[in-house]
This record gives sequence, structure tokens and C-alpha cells, in this order.
Amino acid sequence: MTFFNISDDVVFSSVLYEITNYIILLVVHYFYLKFLIEIFKDMTDLPQLVVIRKYATLLLVFLGCVFILFSYIHLPRQSIFYLGHIFSVPIGLYFIMSVYRQKLPYVKYVIKGILFNIFGTLLTVVMIVRYNTGQRDYFFDEFPLLYMKIGILAEIFLFQFAILNKWYNQEKH
Repeated sequence: MTFFNISDDVVFSSVLYEITNYIILLVVHYFYLKFLIEIFKDMTDLPQLVVIRKYATLLLVFLGCVFILFSYIHLPRQSIFYLGHIFSVPIGLYFIMSVYRQKLPYVKYVIKGILFNIFGTLLTVVMIVRYNTGQRDYFFDEFPLLYMKIGILAEIFLFQFAILNKWYNQEKH
């Protein structure tokens, strides 16, 4: 039972719950993108940041609208769900390639952090697919979001280390 004394089955199998859950996922990706842009705006000169933010925001809105539409007209929306989960992977790869070329001393921590997030996200999508197809061979199959959480946690630590390293270098010079 939920805290409103509604059966869990009613809540978690409702279309409204799925739409809300997906919209929250897209909003998280939007703010992650804004965070990356803010971090990299101060660290490097990447002229494509404005263009990336514009098109990524439009894509997020499009994915949200298509997911809602497909939910109400009862079309399969798994592929849209997976696209929402891997949304930040190409953007993260762009940041890695762009920043790597700049050879700044603290960039290696940022690159490793983004890679941890990408690998965690991709493993989570694989585990969600396994979970949705009924494969439960290992105890961690019951926790498909674990990998994304570990990737995000590693990314937070590595980004913090990069920021501290940058501050240290600024104070030293």
C-alpha cells in the first residue's frame, strides 16, 4: 500500500505514473546537460555549447511529447523509454572528445567521471532490458538502476576532484 492507502499495483501500473516517471528522467537529463555546460563553460572554449543545449532541449521535449502520446494511444513506447535513458551518452562523448584535445591538467578526472556515468547508464539499460524480458539469473538483476547510481556517484567524486584540482592550480599560479 502507498501512503495514500492505494494499492501499489494500481499506482505503479498506471499510465500517469509511467508518464511522470519518464518526464522526471528527461528533466534530470536536462539539468545534467545544464550542469555539464556550466562546468565546461568555465574550463574550456567549446563554441558548440549553445547549439547543443538548444537541440538537446528540443529533443527532450520531443521525446516527452512522443512518450505521452504513445502512452495514451496505446502504442509501444519501450524504444522511446530507452532513448530517454541513453540521451546523455552522445553528449557525454562529445564533451570527452572536445575536452581531451585541450590537454588541461584536471580534464582526465572529468573524462573518467563522464565515462563512469556512460558505462553505468548503458549497463542500466541492458539490465532493464534483461529485467523486462524476465531474465533474473543473478541477484543484481533485481536492481537494474544500481549501475547508473554507481556511475553517477563515481562521476560526482571525480568531478569534485577535478574542480579541486583546478582551484589548486589557480591558487598556485
